[in-house]
Amino acid sequence: MNHELALQLIDNIALITTIFFLVFGFHIFVNFFASLVPQRKAKSSFKYTNFGVLVPARNESEVLDNICRCLITQSYPIDHFMVYFILESEDDPSVDIIKRYGFKYFIRDHLTDNRRTKGFALQECIAYFKRNNIHFDAYVIFDADNIIPRHYLEVMNNVRQNKKAEVGVTHRSFTNNGENFFSVSSAILFTHIMSITAKARSLLYNKTVLSGTGYYINSDIVDEAGGWIWTGMTEDSELTAYCYKYDIRMKYISYISFYDEQSTKWKVYHNQHIRWVWGFFFDQKRVLSSGKNHHHTSKIRRFLSLFEFKVSFYPFVITLTMFVLLTLFSGVMLLISLIYNNGYQDDYLYRFLYLLITAWGLPTISALICVIRETR
Repeated sequence: MNHELALQLIDNIALITTIFFLVFGFHIFVNFFASLVPQRKAKSSFKYTNFGVLVPARNESEVLDNICRCLITQSYPIDHFMVYFILESEDDPSVDIIKRYGFKYFIRDHLTDNRRTKGFALQECIAYFKRNNIHFDAYVIFDADNIIPRHYLEVMNNVRQNKKAEVGVTHRSFTNNGENFFSVSSAILFTHIMSITAKARSLLYNKTVLSGTGYYINSDIVDEAGGWIWTGMTEDSELTAYCYKYDIRMKYISYISFYDEQSTKWKVYHNQHIRWVWGFFFDQKRVLSSGKNHHHTSKIRRFLSLFEFKVSFYPFVITLTMFVLLTLFSGVMLLISLIYNNGYQDDYLYRFLYLLITAWGLPTISALICVIRETR
């Protein structure tokens, strides 16, 4: 076995991968330092937005009380928001809960196996509004298991009125952060997405990341698109891509959070992440509509924002994958050298330790940073 060639191969691949990461992953460093800049709170506004609060809630009667209590106790004037729960049947036990709190509900009537996603539920409800001349200035999207603080809608209104944001999303946190490995992993992932990526994009490019729910969108944007057209497996990724395509002004709101519950079971956890990754790569390509540009951002700023958005996922994943494979290869070669005592033990050991620290140490440091941010 040519150990000199093997060592050279490890060094060259590691060098090329590092250069690739530094060139195409520059935004990771830019985003991290940009996210350290404190965000100024939007001033209180005496001009009110008429919000349509939409909550897809199929078979969610067990958790519905929490979101209902949160909405009924909002500090925002009750005559400036209306809550609609989206159901699939009049026989759903959720109906009784919704009536008890005095909210409205909408029963879907276009149910097929390929139309049971959140996106299609929102599409049908908004189409119902149009048919019946029900108008809102903006839609706020929640899940049935979300929990929101008392001033949530008030803060959203302040951002919309004073920051002129056409789409706004708040920080996403969890009610079961530390329950087990799976909920902890999700909490770390979304803390990174929101506290670093979303916050930096908001500051640098007037863009952000829509993650699940907890956001508002101006109704005129939906009208321009021809209704709620974002109906894929990850409608939030589709909508984010649409906002980039048509230069829609977005803001991340770091100083207030909505809460949801993450899965604690491996099968659900795995299926969710497969769906998210699939949606990231494929749903964003479905952004086809007759929308129009809302702003005219400078060419350089627009180029940087689109570049960062399109390549954001690749450098980290490719680099981490390559370093993990090199770590395994170096470990195998180290073991062979120890067995045959061929004099290359130290060479493989140094490379193994370096690659191990890089492949596992840096992500661990990143996770710790996110944990610290989440607990502050």
